[in-house]
Amino acid sequence: MNQTPLLFGGMNGNIFVIDKQDTTNVGMVPYQLGSVSMRETLDLTLLQGRWLEETDVDTEVIVISDQLAKQLFADGDVLGQQTSAGRVIGVVSDVLTQRYADHQNYAIYLPWNMPSADYGYQLVVKTAPGQLDRVREQLPAVLKAVELEVDIGTLQSFAELHQNLFRSETGLATLLAVLSGLMLLVAMISAYSHALFHGVQQQKEIGIKRALGASRPRIMLVVLSESWLTTLTGASVGMDLALALQQQLAKVLSMPALPWSLLLVSLLLLLLCVSIATCILCPSGYPGVTRNRN
Repeated sequence: MNQTPLLFGGMNGNIFVIDKQDTTNVGMVPYQLGSVSMRETLDLTLLQGRWLEETDVDTEVIVISDQLAKQLFADGDVLGQQTSAGRVIGVVSDVLTQRYADHQNYAIYLPWNMPSADYGYQLVVKTAPGQLDRVREQLPAVLKAVELEVDIGTLQSFAELHQNLFRSETGLATLLAVLSGLMLLVAMISAYSHALFHGVQQQKEIGIKRALGASRPRIMLVVLSESWLTTLTGASVGMDLALALQQQLAKVLSMPALPWSLLLVSLLLLLLCVSIATCILCPSGYPGVTRNRN
């Protein structure tokens, strides 16, 4: 292949549907050139049409990724359509090609007889499970036996490429996870302190309620309800500020919209932490909750 997934650079260009350039032009798409065994090696699933064959070399036919097909042909009529890169004969499943393309799953596959090694190419080898180290060790000798003067650059697995690609994000995610854990701990301490202060002020009231027959679960529910209400109020303000900040950052940085599911999970996690902190306090900090008083 001229380039492999997960690597930046190589051959990239635009593509558009003939006679519809103004509305369908996609600016940067990786052009994956190589032998017809690309599909088997990369585990690409054929979704529509057919895959490339040896007879397709130099015939200007292409296979595109599913995500690119949806972008170019919203009506779903893909096969046989003429584009600036060639006639579409098939659609395959998405893989992560380049994060810096217009979309990380865009790809165009073309059959190509790779020229001499002067141009350079990527040799992609599919290994059996558990055989990676053995293949990596023996591959240089096998290649030298085929072509003594072959110049071997680097030998990397896709797992290593993936790790290198997300190395900076992994470090940042770890840092943010630690900070998030510390912030949750601070939230629990704050909830504990608030509940304790509130409980001291309501000692007589809670004692009277217990004397009048109020059950422990009912008092616990009142205490938790107050903590939940405080948490919901603070979380609402915090989430509004987070959304506003994210919208401002989106004007400067290329970043996706903040998913509502993430906000919901954050809210539930806060409520869980506050509930735990309040329940830890109640047995010792609230008179009358665990025993009756005359």
